[in-house]
Amino acid sequence: MRTFGISDRSLHLIDAPEPTPATGEVLVDVHTIGVNRADVAEVAGAYPPPPFLTPLRTADGAEFCAPGVEIAGTRRDTGEEVVALVAGNGYAEVVAVEESALLPLPQQPTTPADGIADGDRPADGNPEATGTASDRFAFAASVLEAAATVVSNLHLETQVRAGERVLIHGATGSVGLTAVQFAKARGAHVTAIAGSDTNAALLRRIGADVALNRHDGDVLEQIAAGDGPRSFDVILDVLGGGDALEKNVSALSEYGRLVIIAVLAGATGTLPVMQVMLKKAHIIGTTLRFRRGEAKAQVMEAVRSQMWPLIQSGQIRVPIQAEVPFEDAAAAHQILRAGGHLGKVVLRVR
Repeated sequence: MRTFGISDRSLHLIDAPEPTPATGEVLVDVHTIGVNRADVAEVAGAYPPPPFLTPLRTADGAEFCAPGVEIAGTRRDTGEEVVALVAGNGYAEVVAVEESALLPLPQQPTTPADGIADGDRPADGNPEATGTASDRFAFAASVLEAAATVVSNLHLETQVRAGERVLIHGATGSVGLTAVQFAKARGAHVTAIAGSDTNAALLRRIGADVALNRHDGDVLEQIAAGDGPRSFDVILDVLGGGDALEKNVSALSEYGRLVIIAVLAGATGTLPVMQVMLKKAHIIGTTLRFRRGEAKAQVMEAVRSQMWPLIQSGQIRVPIQAEVPFEDAAAAHQILRAGGHLGKVVLRVR
């Protein structure tokens, strides 16, 4: 099978034997792969695979791990069309998957949701942006990881409720767009942060009550000068460290919950402990990739029960930034590194 190895912080297409499924695993013939920032970070050497991930082997027996956590394809044993979250090795034509990490392919909505049009593109007008998925496999690979991230953090971890004030950083990626729409479906007041006026306008169209361009100045100063909330019950953060940690804590309300899902601004920062104590705040850090077994199954069940109805009805919709041939995975990574993309990048295997 074709897969990708990593060397010198670059992807290299190689041929390797198919994986042998362990007990409780099945083989999936992959049609499409969702491209995520975790994949880019792994290639850069900043996000190693979990220690429990079974490595692949080259024809001469050398072990390696491929990136990739989100796939859609066909179960080889039953022929069922499925989507799966894996701990790694997803950039391959065949992937061994825990049965607990599988869900049936979601139905692609036949009518578009309000707010996101088929022609929506990022602010730079990238002509590769296609807007909609070309088929059901591309659609499935564009929604699962974002749905799982959002439901695990805004439902399982923070239990966002109607009337709560939610701040979402990085709101025009697939996770951010999904989070805005999910929080609004829960009845929350949403403030969303974008990287351009064009994308801020799109966030308002899909339901954000307040949408700000981070390039217009310090986000907290913009919040303080605006008409929206000054503090937040829940903050979904992709920045992590640097001065973002202290600023996010300062923006929390009493009993507020800050959930950190990425470290784009740095892996370390200063925690204002007294503010955390006085606000009775909760600081939560999560990652999907290091969950397995019952923990992974809990997230997948929440996706099925909480997210699939909203996604299949079109209430939550994420545009496709680009569908890229499998062998051109490096080009897909470059789209994410360049920033400014809107929605999801998908690799087409077959």
